[in-house]
Amino acid sequence: LKAGNDVLLSPRNLEDEFAAIKQAIKNGELSKKAIEEKCKKILRYKYVLGLAEYKPVDIAKIQNEINSPKANLINHKLHAASIAVAKNDDNILPIKNLDTNSIAVVSLGDSKGVNSMFQRRCEMYAPVGKYFYSTGVDLDILLPKLSKYSTVIVGVYSDSTDYRATLDSIARVCKDVVPVFFTKPYSASLFKDAVAQCQGTVLGWEDSDLAQDYAAQVIFGGSAAEGVLPVTITGVGKIGDGFKYSANRLGYTIPEEVGVDSRMLSRIDDLVNKGLRTQAFPGCQVLVAKDGKIIC
Repeated sequence: LKAGNDVLLSPRNLEDEFAAIKQAIKNGELSKKAIEEKCKKILRYKYVLGLAEYKPVDIAKIQNEINSPKANLINHKLHAASIAVAKNDDNILPIKNLDTNSIAVVSLGDSKGVNSMFQRRCEMYAPVGKYFYSTGVDLDILLPKLSKYSTVIVGVYSDSTDYRATLDSIARVCKDVVPVFFTKPYSASLFKDAVAQCQGTVLGWEDSDLAQDYAAQVIFGGSAAEGVLPVTITGVGKIGDGFKYSANRLGYTIPEEVGVDSRMLSRIDDLVNKGLRTQAFPGCQVLVAKDGKIIC
């Protein structure tokens, strides 16, 4: 609410958080007028959308209606534009010289480990060393391995004390370190000591697959760096900060972003499968790219 949001998503304890908002109004941190304006704003949109008049929803069709190609395209564009590069010493990003630059990608606290969307997308740009750290893993074994790489990219998925210490150790031991935060924005401030030692810093804002996908693409130049910090994050950056650069490599996206109907691509599958069935060729790989983006 303080940062300007009109709706608070996924409250963990509704009663406690409601009480905290009331207390913030009492303390003068939030104004009652601002809360009323936010409420009226949401109500206006509901009336515009016809929600004041009850209409039963066809549950059988709701998935397709919500997850339409148009909605999917907007979701991709929003994520691509949101990734923010908060630090970029010596223009370390996007990463250069992929043929000679030895790169490691480490996940801190992600349950999918080396199979995360982030690591898989990074691997599509360069032959990276993939590592995973969670509480209980012997850091003394991991650090010597990472120190051999010229660039170490660290995906941060948790702000626990253990992971803060781990990133700090990696930043001290390794050469060029780039942490990527897939946490709530304010959590990144807890890593400010490590960030001060790193050459680059990227903010992905959340740990969704799309956030991880586009963060990797921004790091490797497959997607432009366009995002800015919507809030001030102590030790990371001020509101409005954000290094920007254009894409300089092929990126990955959905067909609709480059004006292609994804349903058309099914014809390629049909043709390839027919060729395999009739033994016209023993195997086949297809890559479709348009306007600098790989869509299939």
